[in-house]
Amino acid sequence: HFAGLAGDSRTGLKAWKKALKLAPENTEARGGLCLALLEAGQPEEARDLLEVDQPIQASPGLALAAALLAFQTDDAESARQAAIQALNALQTSPNNPYASRIATLLLDLGLPALAAQAAQFALAQNPTDPARLAALSKAQLAGGEIEAGLEQITLACALAPENLGLHRQLAEAFEFAGRWEAALPERKAILDAHTAPLDNTRHADLLAIVVCRDTDDLFRVDALLLAIEGVVRTETALSMGELIPYRLQ
Repeated sequence: HFAGLAGDSRTGLKAWKKALKLAPENTEARGGLCLALLEAGQPEEARDLLEVDQPIQASPGLALAAALLAFQTDDAESARQAAIQALNALQTSPNNPYASRIATLLLDLGLPALAAQAAQFALAQNPTDPARLAALSKAQLAGGEIEAGLEQITLACALAPENLGLHRQLAEAFEFAGRWEAALPERKAILDAHTAPLDNTRHADLLAIVVCRDTDDLFRVDALLLAIEGVVRTETALSMGELIPYRLQ
């Protein structure tokens, strides 16, 4: 499971296969392998595992895998039923690692109230996780719980003030609630973060943002700015469109 979370799907797949081989009757191992197969783009293999005579409602992982398979084949009703089974399975397995994914799927399926329940399970495992707070906020807002949703995303931004994605979500939440004045500072903060020079000391009297083709073009523009009457000196900061890797030998 942790290998999959870290983005190493191949290692995660091997680990789940080994786990199921050691414990073929373990529903969590079967569910974990089904999900790993789906992530690896092997839905037919996952479907074969789900057809084994084991009740999916007893396992959040198995039920989630069944819901995702149905969702991928546009069988919305079967996906909803399986996703609800996954949520019900969380009642007896509240620390299950799939709570966040179940919440996301329920929201995608148009079940915000149930998505909020699953998000609450996920948040209970880590109450100060900004991502889980944001997920709960989305579900609450979609379900009409405006104040509760605003409270959760505001707390998420406070816990991760440098996360622009959270500030964008907060701005959208304020706009959804019709609170345009509250959304404006968040939009401004996002814009400032994207346009601020690398040196934030703000010694200059005027900030000019230009786009240059290459370094020669940059020097040309810089010379034009210096040629303006009244300009004494300039400071240049670069915002690269492409990250240049370290030069290692």
